[in-house]
Amino acid sequence: MRTINTDVLIIGGGGAALRAAIEASRSGVQVTLVLKDKLGKSGATAFQVSEMAGYNSPDGVEDKLDNPESYFEDMVSAGKGMADPKLAQIVAENAESSVQELDDWGVEFKKNPNGDYYAFLSCFSTKARTHVIKGHGEPIIKAMINNLSDDINILDQTTALRLLVNEGECLGVYALEEKGEELLILSKATILATGGAGQLFEKNMNPYDITGDGYALGYLAGADIVNMEFMQVGIGISYPLTSLINAYIWGGHPDLTDINGKSIFDGRIPNILKKNDILDAHQHHFPFSTSDDSKYLEICIQKTILDKVATTNGGVLCDFTNMTHEYVQSCTNKFGLHEMWPIAYKFLLSRGVDLLKNPVELSCFAHAVNGGLKINEQAKTTVNRLFAIGETAGGPHGADRLGGNMMLTCQVFGKIAGREAGKLAKDDKFNKYDNNMFNADIDEVKQILYKDIDVKSFKDKIKKLNQRYLLILRSGEGLLLLKENLKGLMKDLISSPAGDKPEIQNVEIYHMIITSLLMTRAAEMRKESRGSHYREDIPTLKDEYSKPNILNNELFNLFEL
Repeated sequence: MRTINTDVLIIGGGGAALRAAIEASRSGVQVTLVLKDKLGKSGATAFQVSEMAGYNSPDGVEDKLDNPESYFEDMVSAGKGMADPKLAQIVAENAESSVQELDDWGVEFKKNPNGDYYAFLSCFSTKARTHVIKGHGEPIIKAMINNLSDDINILDQTTALRLLVNEGECLGVYALEEKGEELLILSKATILATGGAGQLFEKNMNPYDITGDGYALGYLAGADIVNMEFMQVGIGISYPLTSLINAYIWGGHPDLTDINGKSIFDGRIPNILKKNDILDAHQHHFPFSTSDDSKYLEICIQKTILDKVATTNGGVLCDFTNMTHEYVQSCTNKFGLHEMWPIAYKFLLSRGVDLLKNPVELSCFAHAVNGGLKINEQAKTTVNRLFAIGETAGGPHGADRLGGNMMLTCQVFGKIAGREAGKLAKDDKFNKYDNNMFNADIDEVKQILYKDIDVKSFKDKIKKLNQRYLLILRSGEGLLLLKENLKGLMKDLISSPAGDKPEIQNVEIYHMIITSLLMTRAAEMRKESRGSHYREDIPTLKDEYSKPNILNNELFNLFEL
């Protein structure tokens, strides 16, 4: 096993991780970046699931009444008591400078003819402040890479297997390179930026490496974890390709039907509602939310699938063929349909799909987790020397999250974490650790690493279970069944025969089960419906659940629940 000493260790390769690396290196400390994939491909930021990325700034370019305070109020309102106001305030105060920094680094934002930034009214916002980056997050990643210092130690295609914790301090990570070399990376400060948990679900908008690693690593390290029941689920095209559908598109009022040509809303919505009422409500936000009547769109899609009248690919049919230029221009434009539809149409046409010729199939996709490791204003977790940022962190978002806030939050707290970790490392000296103090944890991981299992079978089972019982339609009975099945899979994994070589995906499966159990437990605890969390058996919001749920390995042993 090779030992590496570094000042700041960053685990992850998306926008948050790279921004932290840039800032930490400015402190004059040694930075090591551990990426699961290759630089430029690792993480969700560079994964192009849409024609554009939203990026918020309350700069007043579209609405002169907008300001950081109004922006802050929108975040808190959308969070429904679950967002940390101190963290939301930091995002609001740093948004405008973050846009300017990215612009200075060459990230191209959509502009109006007069040269001002273009912005539109996005999810859960009261002001038009969502700026547009064509090409989704890829331009951000390219800008980050161009600004990385040459002396940053980059370990790509390397997977973090277990955080090294002693007496409440995180001292690094045990990792494995793709070629099989074991690494013991000792650090003065560690930043977790491993992204979310999209790959826990059969249908998702995430790259293959987003398997909930950070949440599992944090739980095993003893960190507090918050808001794991809140996850953005959005509608996307599932056939003939996979692509996110942005909220403005519902202003075109497309028809949605099952395999028999019957409207998916027939017999599944209250009599007082019409299809267009639901679609109009959904223009306000991309993700599923119990906050308004838009919720019936995702509920009806899921029930169409459960009723076995979905397409052979497991989706519903959506017909955009009437959305000609003339028709779109005749629609209301409150949410940017006139400006954004041509971008979406051309983007999909470039990928071989002509929305004006044939209907496409839609499904509900896991998108982004709103919770994660609980952090403070310095992006520190409850474990000493351990920071968390991006989708791995919990607190900046709540029950619902403003559209255009995730990539921004990655940049804001990536910068903060890099700066604070750099300070901590610069003022610290390396103690001489006895590597034997980590043997028990490493041996535990190796018991999983060296298993001879059918990886695909395990992953497929986890994804199908979560898709059925954790995505949109949750209930006490379903969550209990999910929990028992997940615990059974964990027992099967642990009791599997030993193999003769390490298999990284075994540990991925281990992490997937732990994170699935975290989300299931949080959803069980919240006996109400709030924001993105919907309980079929308890469809109303309840005042007694007005505080965030906290999970950690002292409060709950997930394997004994």
